[in-house]
Amino acid sequence: MSHDILRDDQSLNGKRHELVLSAADNLVEARMIDHAKESGSFTITDLGRVAAKYYISHKSIVIFNRELGAHMTEERVLAMVSLSTEVSGFDQILRRYINGHHNDLQFDQIQVRDNETKELASLLELAPYEVEVSRKIA
Repeated sequence: MSHDILRDDQSLNGKRHELVLSAADNLVEARMIDHAKESGSFTITDLGRVAAKYYISHKSIVIFNRELGAHMTEERVLAMVSLSTEVSGFDQILRRYINGHHNDLQFDQIQVRDNETKELASLLELAPYEVEVSRKIA
């Protein structure tokens, strides 16, 4: 931000308005809100309501909107979910736990309790699929 912008708009109302509209455009693109530009009002969509309730980021919703299809295999669904910002890197985190790095089991929006980590590690060993995530998807 230049000094001229700060001089012309000391309270930064214009900059804040610009940031709000930019964030709103991202949420509209993800189909999480509707934006009536004439009135300036925002209305949450059902998808946005679900995402808010379950703490799903708009970046994950964009991935799901792009990748979700009617006839997907289990492997493809797991690959899509593994791209979400909430669980990306999950397998590496669990493998670090299995190898003794117990304090590393942390997620951005998912709280894992200490008594769940051993069960999660054993479930990882029983998983029927090894999901390969393609960076072309992400």
